[in-house]
Order: sequence, then structure tokens, then C-alpha cells
Amino acid sequence: MPLARLGSLLRHPLTISLIAAAFAALLLPQFTRQWQDRQKEQEIKQRLLEQISVASTTAVRQGISLVNGQVRAAGGEQGEDPAAIYAVLRNSWQIDRASARSTIITYFPEVDACWYSYERVIADFLGLVDRSPTSRRARITMIRNYVSADFAESYVEPGVAEGCASIDELPENVRTRYRELKAAMRWPALTFSTEHPRFRGVYAVLGELLLIGKERVILTIVETPAKNFDHGISLFSVRAGARR
Repeated sequence: MPLARLGSLLRHPLTISLIAAAFAALLLPQFTRQWQDRQKEQEIKQRLLEQISVASTTAVRQGISLVNGQVRAAGGEQGEDPAAIYAVLRNSWQIDRASARSTIITYFPEVDACWYSYERVIADFLGLVDRSPTSRRARITMIRNYVSADFAESYVEPGVAEGCASIDELPENVRTRYRELKAAMRWPALTFSTEHPRFRGVYAVLGELLLIGKERVILTIVETPAKNFDHGISLFSVRAGARR
């Protein structure tokens, strides 16, 4: 019988060896390429996440230190003009955010809108150090709208979905802290003099809120496959595709 002969042929050790060799020739390079791409992707993500975390935390903490008159902690020298310290701080953030964005646009373009909102809100947070209350009002309104929407809407286009991970996706202890900070915000105090104790207190609360917002950006990047890398079929790529 033809089928019987075919079955006997398929069970022959030489046939099995040839089939195994063919599979190895086809699949091993694919698996190797996927593994190498995954390693490169993880290295890119690690560098990017470290850059975002360090740069944003430094900017926020130094901004708070500057408001509190802690010149050295703000990155300045004793006796240095606060305006000069602020200029250096703001310029440093401009450089850091541009560097991070170049990596995001290259490898994680789906995260660009999310990062653009976050980099802008940090820049305006630093801008609240401006000693003129009138010049702060527009920034306060934009920041308040962004926080009120739990960072779910674009910073520059309220009502438009931002595309980042939701606050609800963060760990429970982080969400609890976020709710506490949000309830503690007294927005009108941000219009006071930067030397007023109430301004300083609320400014520090806002800084911590924005750093929690950073965790959403990080989570989004972690779950997003890098562009032009071979991911194969995995839970990683399926989940990230669902977010998009």
C-alpha cells in the first residue's frame, strides 16, 4: 500500500535525520535572530528607562530644592543667583528630554505622544519657579487639567487620549499614594510668591505626583516592542499590540 510505504519511509532513521536537519536549518537562524534582537531591545530599553528616570527625578528634585532655597541641592553654588541656577536646570531638562525623545521616536514611535506630554509638563513644572504669579497662571491651568485627568489626556490637547499606561495599571501602593497626593493638592497656592510656605508645600506635592506619572511612561515603554526588531509570536508582542 502506498500509505504503508510512506509511513515506513517517514519512520526511516535517514528520513528523520533529513527532516530534523531541514528544520534546524530553517528554524535555528530564526530563533537565534529573535534572541539576539530581544537582547539588543532590552539593552536599548534599559538605557532609555534609566535616562528617563534619572533625568526626570533630578529635574523635579532640583526644582523643589531651588524653591526651598537649597542652592547646592538645586545644582548651584552658594551665593549664586537663583535665576542662573533655574536657567541651567531648565536647559539640562531640555537637553535630556530631547535625547530621550530621539530614542523613543526611533524605537518606540507609539510612545511619542505619551512622552511629549510628560516632557512638557515637567518643563512647565520647572517654569512655576518664575517669580511672577501672573506668568504662572497658564502653566498652572494646563498642569491642573493634566493631573485632574489622571494623565490620561494629552497635555497640549486636553480631551485627546495620551496613549500611556493608565494609573490603574500601577501597583496598589503607588495608586494609593497617588490618590493621597492628589487630594492634598491646593492649586491656588501655586499662584503665591515662590517664597511663601504654602507655595513650597504644594509645589513639592505636585513634584511627587508628576514622578508617579513618570512610572506610567516607564511601564508603557516596558510593554511596547521596539521597532524593527524580530519578536516572533509571544505574549509580549500580543499585549503591546493590544495597547496600540
